[in-house]
Amino acid sequence: MMISLERHFWFGISRLALFVPLLLVGCGDDPVKPGNPPNITRFTATPGDIMPTDSSLLEYTVTGADSVKLQPEGIKLTPPSTGSHWVKPSRPTLYSLLGYNKNGRDSAAAAVTMSGAVPNITLLDLESDTVLIGDSTALLWRVVRADSIVINNGLGKMADADSGGVFVKPSITTNYRAIAYNQIGNDTAFETARVEIPYAVNAPFGAYYKGVMGGGIQTPEFRFRVLDQAGTALRKPWLYFDIIQGDGTLTADSVRPDANGSIVNDYQFTGQLGHGIVRAMVPGIDTVFLTVRASVIRFGADGQGQYVKLYDAYTDVFGLNGQPVSIDPDPRPGYKLNYVDYENTLGVVAVVFDLDDDNVVQNTEPVVSMILTTLFTGVTTPEGVGIGSSIHAVRAAYGQPDNFFFDPTDPPAWGMEYDSLGALFYASTTPPDSAIIELHLTDPTPPAPTSPPVKAALGLTRAPYSERWTTLRR
Repeated sequence: MMISLERHFWFGISRLALFVPLLLVGCGDDPVKPGNPPNITRFTATPGDIMPTDSSLLEYTVTGADSVKLQPEGIKLTPPSTGSHWVKPSRPTLYSLLGYNKNGRDSAAAAVTMSGAVPNITLLDLESDTVLIGDSTALLWRVVRADSIVINNGLGKMADADSGGVFVKPSITTNYRAIAYNQIGNDTAFETARVEIPYAVNAPFGAYYKGVMGGGIQTPEFRFRVLDQAGTALRKPWLYFDIIQGDGTLTADSVRPDANGSIVNDYQFTGQLGHGIVRAMVPGIDTVFLTVRASVIRFGADGQGQYVKLYDAYTDVFGLNGQPVSIDPDPRPGYKLNYVDYENTLGVVAVVFDLDDDNVVQNTEPVVSMILTTLFTGVTTPEGVGIGSSIHAVRAAYGQPDNFFFDPTDPPAWGMEYDSLGALFYASTTPPDSAIIELHLTDPTPPAPTSPPVKAALGLTRAPYSERWTTLRR
């Protein structure tokens, strides 16, 4: 029992000994609180933009600082509260002000620039901003206040930093970047060279063009474009022309597109032939062939009536004259012919050889004859004979016919056949000077047939012309 009381006594004393110092601490003054770091309220550069060798005044105001330092000079400014300092940088400089005390620091920045001394690229220009692939153009530059100029895309540093030029030959559309340097700074400029790569020659109005003898093409306009692979009309490629067939002349042998990418030329029917084929091409890229026709009457193996020519394929007839009024098979057995009828619109009927004897005109089947009727006026042979000419005019131009006969079909008519011309004239019986009302043209010496069906058909092509077209239409 004595031992237990003693233990409690000493335990209580020890707890009191620990508690007393705590009471002493709590009864004194509060601990010192941390102070505030410096505060830079002003740091400026005046003027902020100078020329080299000029000076700028740095001014500052700081509260609570024990010391103030200026960078990049690394100097201590006094007094630390407010003041100024002159600087004379040799290049644009960002100055930093650092304020310190035992509780921390603050910082501020002020820039001194030299915009008037930085290089300035006053010109970066291409002599032509669009080039045809394989061609060159000059890249020109002018620079002030530069020690050097570098142009990318493999050109590198230029020999003359002030002004100059260099030829460039881009293979694709290219952006050129020029950077001018001096110890103060640099300037950058860009220029784009667009490269045109021809892909196709385009004739927007198709392959067939019509004109007049002694003049040029009237419809449609003889217009072309050179396109790239995306279908964009190009402005740089030359389009070259030549005459593959015909005795006319071209206004130009080569034409470059206008600002819209359009190329216009003309074919003049200056010779005796009313037909021709013109080739338009970008060498090594693409070629198109154009059929040109003037409305004429020509006899012989190369005969032509209106825009249609012997041995034209039906596709040519359609391309020149459009949709016919009708296509009528010859009703007589064994006559492998189809009559492509423009009689009431143009005064022309094209007689097409029905190669496969199916009474249907195929695009490749040839014209073996033409029939011109009363609507086809104002066009004559080189001798001045045409629809409306008199019998006497026909005889005066071609002599006596090989066969002269009377056709009683209403309206009755005189028939005059000229074997050497491949021509058959029908004239009105109205005196005193009967006028031509219908004219048939065929090849007087057809080519030798290569198969019995062709031979049979060609042998019949002249026979129907002893009957008039109006009779066949019934």
